[in-house]
Amino acid sequence: FFGVAGSGASDVWAVGDAGTVWLYDGTSWQPKSSGLTATFNSVAALDTQNVWAVGGGASVLRYNGSYFAPQSIGATGSLQAVWAASASDVWAVGSGGQAWHYTGTTWIATDSKTTASLNSVHGLGPNQVWAVGDGGVIRFWDGSSWSIVATGSSSSLRHVWAASASEIWTVG
Repeated sequence: FFGVAGSGASDVWAVGDAGTVWLYDGTSWQPKSSGLTATFNSVAALDTQNVWAVGGGASVLRYNGSYFAPQSIGATGSLQAVWAASASDVWAVGSGGQAWHYTGTTWIATDSKTTASLNSVHGLGPNQVWAVGDGGVIRFWDGSSWSIVATGSSSSLRHVWAASASEIWTVG
């Protein structure tokens, strides 16, 4: 498995190789059909009816409470991470600096101002989103555009977590 997320103790999702998706319902783990063979790198779960998974081949799935439906967003390469603030505010990032924003109806490509792979995305809401990636790249979304955050490091960053607007954690 490469990603895990949940909205509560009885709604935990894990994703991985060859389209693998599992759901923990509070009692046991159960496989779910993704309908794809792509490797999934990340999953975000808001509740039992709003779950997204992203991965290789620019794969994006959305679970609606009954089944997963693939979403064609126009991405290329691999999507590495997904984060959801709400059902109408979801971010996916990946290879080549891809940063995609789901608005509830449409996925929109945004200019992350890098071609480095973005490996993780997290935020506090629609106007406070951070993405990190290879070569020490950190980007901040203010609600309208990405800005460059200087790190002074060239080490690749693998994950980001925002505890508050002034407390952002990254690891690499």
